Formats: sequence, C-alpha cells, structure tokens
Amino acid sequence: MRGHNLPGWTICDIREEALNHEITALLKPFALRTDWTDAILTRVNEEKKQAAQSVLQLAAQKRAEIDKINARLQWLLDSFLDELIDRETFTAEKAKWMSRKKTLEEQTAHLTAGRADWLEPFKE
Repeated sequence: MRGHNLPGWTICDIREEALNHEITALLKPFALRTDWTDAILTRVNEEKKQAAQSVLQLAAQKRAEIDKINARLQWLLDSFLDELIDRETFTAEKAKWMSRKKTLEEQTAHLTAGRADWLEPFKE
C-alpha cells in the first residue's frame, strides 16, 4: 500500500484481492453454515417451482375469462346487427366488456412477466 498525503486525508492504493480477503475474514463469523445455505436454496427452488405453477394456473384462468368476454362481445355484435339491441346499449355494453378484457390482458401480461422475481435475491 502506498499512501499519498493531502491536507487532512490519506489515500491508499489497495489491491482488490487483499481487500476482498480482509472483508471475507471479517464477515466469516456471520456467514450461514453451508448445510443451512443448501437447505435454504433447496427451499427457494421449491418455492420458485410452486410460484411458477400458480402463475400459470392464474394466467390460464384469466385467458379463459378473456375467451368468455370475446364470446360475449361477439354475441353483443350479433344482437346489434340483428337489431335486437339499440346502438346506445351496444356501445355501453361493448365499452364495459372491452375495459374488462383489457384489464385481464394486462394482469395476464404482468403475471407472466414477473413470475418469481421476488425469489431471485435469495440466490445471491
């Protein structure tokens, strides 16, 4: 280590390996035992699998609901074209169902995008 003196300061050149070794030695008493770490990582992997399965089930339910809404929208259009309902009713119902469909699509996208992100910090 070489020291450079500036007024009120001492700056040292420290090798990264030496610093890493010293920090590791200081933190070693606080580290988890290896068998505990292995057990925790095993549990995290199990949780990740379960979370992925839950997300897939939820996404499938939302897609099924979207399919029902699509059928409802088609029925609504057919009813309007067959003059069974007026334009005002058609427009109001269509807006309601399209809003619900958009919400479900966003929820599905959000679910599949961040499946088990909350578990990732455990691996570090």
